Amino acid sequence: MTLAMTDSTDTPESPEHGEGAQPRRAASARIFKGMPQRRRWAEDADEDAELAAARDSAYYWWWAFLRESRDYRRALSGRTDEPFASMARDFGRLGDEFNYWWLRTGRNIFAEQMALPKVRLLAHGVIVNLDQINPKLVLELPLTIRRATLLRQINRLLDDHHQGAKLRVMRHATAKRKLYPQSRMRLDTLRVLYDVWTMRKANPDMSWHATGEQLRLSPVFIPTPADDAWEVKYKQRCMTIVVQRYHRKATALIDFAARGDFPRLK
Repeated sequence: MTLAMTDSTDTPESPEHGEGAQPRRAASARIFKGMPQRRRWAEDADEDAELAAARDSAYYWWWAFLRESRDYRRALSGRTDEPFASMARDFGRLGDEFNYWWLRTGRNIFAEQMALPKVRLLAHGVIVNLDQINPKLVLELPLTIRRATLLRQINRLLDDHHQGAKLRVMRHATAKRKLYPQSRMRLDTLRVLYDVWTMRKANPDMSWHATGEQLRLSPVFIPTPADDAWEVKYKQRCMTIVVQRYHRKATALIDFAARGDFPRLK
């Protein structure tokens, strides 16, 4: 028995189009690698559920941070230098409503263009193309030994050939626009950075520490009635450092979002 195991952790069903061809995305489904809770969406899936999942993903924050980019707005106005011009062609007018933009544009540029790889049974004599986009491990599995023995030996081979926790699934994405593969930034972190950016934008004259106090970024650095004057100043200095660091990160996210890399800080 021979199996072809692709070097990926994704295993949704996908159509095959011959041994040497790359399978295209199933016409009846959209697949989004950036939606960890549910990646596969049928064409007739509940639209409200898809929108909710999109809003609870890094795709939403790419849209949100991109709206803050001056470089992107200039590209929409006719700036032709790259990578901003191609970003403007792909993302288009962002508007004020994410839901509208997602249904018109986002779901198309973020959907995988090829079916996700999966483990499959190969017919006898099939020649496997090991040079395709997804690295593969071809195994011969004798069916005359115990299942536990098979699994133990397979796991040893995977330990030798699979990247394990180091695997960056986004690096193998086939979407027109893909999330930055090296990032593991959490959604709640993106939310905090965006809140810092928007509050500073709306209140440029507010002190840095007051911004942090309103957002309660680091409660330990918020003065209390029991603090003396020295402790108050110390906490305000510490909060200022925290808020300024977050603001610099938000600025970097905006810059890279307009260049096609999100979420990326450096």
